[in-house]
Amino acid sequence: MNTFSKKALKIICCTAVLFSCSKEENNTQANSVDNPYDTELNGDISTQELDTETLSESLKELISTTSTDNENFITNVTVQGTELTLDPTKTYHLTGAYVIKEGVTLNILAGTKIVAQKGVGVHIVVSKGAKLNILGELNNPVEIVSEEGNSGDWGGIVICGKAKTTLGEDIRTEVGGYYYGGSQDDDNSGTIQYLVLKGAGAKISQDRSEFNGLSLYAVGSGTSLSNIAIINSGDDGIAFFGGGVDATNIYIENAKDDAVDWTEGWSGTLSNTYVKHTQDFNQENQTYTALEAQGDNNNPKISNFTAVSTVANIGLQFKGNSGADINNLHLGGYTHQIIFTDQDDQELTDIPLNTVKVDGQSVTSDAQYTLSQENHVDYTSFGLGLE
Repeated sequence: MNTFSKKALKIICCTAVLFSCSKEENNTQANSVDNPYDTELNGDISTQELDTETLSESLKELISTTSTDNENFITNVTVQGTELTLDPTKTYHLTGAYVIKEGVTLNILAGTKIVAQKGVGVHIVVSKGAKLNILGELNNPVEIVSEEGNSGDWGGIVICGKAKTTLGEDIRTEVGGYYYGGSQDDDNSGTIQYLVLKGAGAKISQDRSEFNGLSLYAVGSGTSLSNIAIINSGDDGIAFFGGGVDATNIYIENAKDDAVDWTEGWSGTLSNTYVKHTQDFNQENQTYTALEAQGDNNNPKISNFTAVSTVANIGLQFKGNSGADINNLHLGGYTHQIIFTDQDDQELTDIPLNTVKVDGQSVTSDAQYTLSQENHVDYTSFGLGLE
């Protein structure tokens, strides 16, 4: 097992042993009194770069020259085999694309805080065959937040799996161009539990795609997602692109596009979800929904879904042949509870009656779904410090 000092990790970054840094980052003073961060996160992590024997040899001289500076000799990262674990007592600065390559596992423990620099290129990527374990605990979540505190400041988390998608295998994500898709439906990309994610969903340009809070590309059923809050995303909150991963105890607040979105034949289950809309994005010519589905219908299951808006707009939108099997649905405050459209958002006159069912019954566009307060999803029980 190898441990690294703050100075050691910074020098490793700039010599491309562990991370690859930009020229601008080379000028950052790791120990400046004005810098509130312990370590920068940026670049690729591969199995070769995490070879512990190579690292221990390369660090011998470096550690010996910095160890006398005890006040700055801080352990920020632990490497064991092909696993990298962040120190939860430190604050990390995400300054670029942080890519977990095939064969590597990144562990982020309860209480860890990562602050994301503003920028469309600032995001965390889990490559096909890699794993991300965000292991927050009840009332002690992991936090990944925007440095400036605005919606759409940074890119969010992108997970690329090996499960099926209707687009095929080894295709590229719409943002970043990362490969995803395969035939392994039970693929395991790790565990995410007790995570608070703020200010993600950066826009690439006015006429191109945006990142989401949490983008799930062909993520398999072996992956575990639970107790996640996504707040102030500049695009979707959580987006499923094929795959069959399940998610439970999900809270999404003020996503600028769709709180929940799926396409490419996602076939998983979403349970215990609370969506809140309190900011009106209409002045930005932005139409937003609590849920949008499009593409081929692989009949995903939605259980216990509560969405509440104080600014109207659309509850659920189903495009083309998309659909779902929904139980215990509450939609409050939306101008349109459920609409059916074509892929160009033109409302359909012939409603596909068998694609969407709520509590076992087919629905129409004028249906109303409300539940008594005691049957709403209680997001305050998610252990994320939400009020």
